[in-house]
Amino acid sequence: MDEDNEPVKINSLKVRTHPVRLLVKLPSSLEKTPVELTAYWGNERIEAPSYDVGRLLGSLDIDDCPVFYLSDPVKNSSYKAPGPDIPWSERYPFLLPLGLAAAVAIIALLLYRSVKQVNY
Repeated sequence: MDEDNEPVKINSLKVRTHPVRLLVKLPSSLEKTPVELTAYWGNERIEAPSYDVGRLLGSLDIDDCPVFYLSDPVKNSSYKAPGPDIPWSERYPFLLPLGLAAAVAIIALLLYRSVKQVNY
């Protein structure tokens, strides 16, 4: 094996996907009122949500639900990317030596008191 992997030549491509439904439960006071909804997506740090959709679907007639269509994506100008995930010991580098110094001081004080009691 020479590991000489040439790119695959693709003449055409057909992509299929399953329809995606977004179920939104509105308060009964808003059922007849047009409501603007905003959907956000794209954070790979968020864990997959877990919803009990089976309980909701059991009492819901999906055919009577209103249909929503998504508009073209719009960049969220107020979004601020999360900072790097830095451990607290690197964010506050003075805490570790300070804690160690405090522990040494406490042990030294206890040792001093013990030696003082033994001498008397």
